[in-house]
Amino acid sequence: ILDLDSAQWHSPVPRPRKLRRIAEAEKLAGEVRETWKLGLDPIPNMTELLEEKGLKVLTVTLPERVSGLTCLVQRAGGQSPLPVVVVNNHFSLERRRLTLAHELAHRLIDTKSLEDKDEEKAANLFAGAFLMPAVHLLNEVGKHRNAFGYKEIIDLKRLYRVSGVALLTRLHQLDVI
Repeated sequence: ILDLDSAQWHSPVPRPRKLRRIAEAEKLAGEVRETWKLGLDPIPNMTELLEEKGLKVLTVTLPERVSGLTCLVQRAGGQSPLPVVVVNNHFSLERRRLTLAHELAHRLIDTKSLEDKDEEKAANLFAGAFLMPAVHLLNEVGKHRNAFGYKEIIDLKRLYRVSGVALLTRLHQLDVI
């Protein structure tokens, strides 16, 4: 029905990861980048990356309260279900990139290991860490700052292709601000 090809999902972890604490999502993001040999540089195209790894990405109109979702699409002929990430086309490219990373986390984190609200927090932490690795970001800004200029924030958000809010959230997570 969705006219998807038969690419196979190549999960970077053998089975969904059980997290005991939200903070473990940071380590998981690093492991995924390492397994996929992404290095520390910003990811140029999240959609392309996920599709290369066997996740299908659809950008469609969704209700405004929904940024995205992940699901499995059943396939004919006894083939294994195909994981699909759907993102809302009403949001900016920066928001869609963060949503794609967030939904990737939902594919990788064991849903039974954390309560729902903590799973969402872990997925958000994973997304920030995946798009803005701590080592790279700290090399760009330093370990502690008292202030940032407007131009510097704009330059950083362009470098990582994230929103200003996502960038500031990540800087706060890393105790830079």
